[in-house]
Amino acid sequence: MIEYIIESTLCMAVFYAIYMVFLKGSINHRANRMVLLFAPIFSLLVPLLNISIDTISPDVTGRGKQLLEALPVSNYIPPGDGIIVSQFEGDLFDISSLLFIVYIAVLLVLVLRFALHLKTLFFKWRTSEKVNYRGHLLSLINEKVPPFTFFQSIFMNREEYKSGKFSKELIVHEIAHKYQYHSIDIVIMELLQAVFWFNPFIYLFKRKIKTNHEYLADDFVLQCGADSKMYANQLLDHTFPHKIAGFASAFNNHFTIKNRLIMLSRFQEKQSKAYRFLLLIPITALLFVCTAFNETALLDTIPSVQTQEDRLLENPGVLYADNLTWSSADNKIYLKGGNIRVVHGDNNFTVNGKASYLGKVDYFVFNNELVTKDTAMDISGVKCTVVKLSPRKAVEKYGSRAAPGAVVITTSNP
Repeated sequence: MIEYIIESTLCMAVFYAIYMVFLKGSINHRANRMVLLFAPIFSLLVPLLNISIDTISPDVTGRGKQLLEALPVSNYIPPGDGIIVSQFEGDLFDISSLLFIVYIAVLLVLVLRFALHLKTLFFKWRTSEKVNYRGHLLSLINEKVPPFTFFQSIFMNREEYKSGKFSKELIVHEIAHKYQYHSIDIVIMELLQAVFWFNPFIYLFKRKIKTNHEYLADDFVLQCGADSKMYANQLLDHTFPHKIAGFASAFNNHFTIKNRLIMLSRFQEKQSKAYRFLLLIPITALLFVCTAFNETALLDTIPSVQTQEDRLLENPGVLYADNLTWSSADNKIYLKGGNIRVVHGDNNFTVNGKASYLGKVDYFVFNNELVTKDTAMDISGVKCTVVKLSPRKAVEKYGSRAAPGAVVITTSNP
C-alpha cells in the first residue's frame, strides 16, 4: 500500500509539473481538459497493475562459481529478522490499524458531504419553477445566487429572471457548462477526492479542472458573438462570494477571475501547437513502464549458496499462537497470543505478546491459499507446520510470481 501511494503521488507530481510548465498558458482548453482529467486517473490506476517480466539471471560459472560455493555459512540471524516481543502490544492498536481507522473516518465524512450536496441540488431542482428560455429549461429558485449549472439543470434566481434584469451572456455561459458536460468531470474528481483524500495533487487537479471549465464556457460565450470587453465587465460585476454546492458550475468563480480576464484578452490568438501535448506521450509511456511492470528474476542458473537468511530454507518447523497476520507495512508475518511457541531451525522459544522471526516475506500461502495482507487468521489451538521455500522451489510450486521465495504454513490438530 505504501508503495502504491508513493508511485501514484509521484506520477501525479510529474503530470502536474508538466502541466504547470508547458500547458497552463495554452488556450487550447479542450486539450487541457483531457490532460487534466487523464492525469489523475492514470496516476491512480496504473500503479495497481502488476505486470511481471520474468528475467533469467546470468549463469555463474568458472572461478566465480567456485568462490561462491566456498563461502562459509553463517549461523548469525540479523537483529532485524529476530524475535520482536512486547508484553503489551497484543492489547493495543498498531500504527497501521490506527491509520486505517482514520482513513475510513475521513472517507465516510467526504462521502456523506458528497451525498448531502447531491440531496441539496436535487431538492432545489424538484422545488424550483421550470421555465423555457429560448429552448433551454431553467430552474428558478428563491436564493439570491448567480446562475449555476449541474448536469442538465441551469439554476437561476427567480426574482432576477422575472424582472428581466439579467444578462443573456450569463445564461449562455451556463449553457456551455451544460452542453460540454462539465459536471461529469467534477463528480469524478469529487469521488476521487473522497477515496484518495490524503493525496494533495487530487485537490490541485480538481481546482485546475474547474478553472479550465470556466475558460471553455467563456470561449463559448465569445464564439456566440458577445463583446469581449463588455463580457469582461460582467465578470467583474458578478464576482462576489455565494454559497453554492461545491461541484456545481457557477459563473462567478471569484478564485479564477484574474486568469479568466487574461484568457479573454487572448481569445483571438491561435491555439497552441500540438508539440506541447506530444510531450506527454513519452512521459506517459515512461511512467507506465516504471509503475505497471514488476521485474522478477528466475534463479534457475544461480548455484545454491547459503546466506544469513538461508538457515530456515526447506527446513520444516512448528509454531503455535492465537493468530497471525502478514503485515503490509514491512511484509513480515507476526504471531500474536498469550503463549507463542516456535520450533524452527535455530529458533526455539516461547513468548507472550507478539513475535516475528521469518524476516521479509514476499509470497505467503496459508492452507493452500494465497494470503491477503493485514488479514488476521485465527490459529488458536492448532498446530502449524511452517516451511520457508527457496526461490527455486517457490517458482517450481507456484510459478514466477513466487520468484522471491515463499512461506507456506499449514494447520493440523495438535
